[in-house]
Amino acid sequence: MKTILQYFLHSYIENNPSVLFELRFKQEKGRQYVIFRPMIFYDSSKLNGYFFWNGHLIVLYNLKQSGDLLNKQKLLHSHKIPNYRSLLIDDWNFPYPIKLEIINDKALKELSLDEGYSL
Repeated sequence: MKTILQYFLHSYIENNPSVLFELRFKQEKGRQYVIFRPMIFYDSSKLNGYFFWNGHLIVLYNLKQSGDLLNKQKLLHSHKIPNYRSLLIDDWNFPYPIKLEIINDKALKELSLDEGYSL
């Protein structure tokens, strides 16, 4: 991962423990976005991969749109993650995710509710 995204995720995860964390990627109109939230389930029907970071499970979705934000060689690929619960979570927007625009390698912009609504 790029340094600024690593820093954000590390700070958030260390201060907001959860069962697992969802990390989604999106590219739209030449811009790159990361959508992030703590969860208690993962959706095995949409899962593209996962990894453990300091003992925390990070579940990945829309991995094809991640560009070069991740070191994909270290990812685990399976639709079942042992010891974690899967649930189809279509249209489930709770808790509301943090939506970030990747400006460049050293800058992120957290989107307001209005800015991130359509993502």
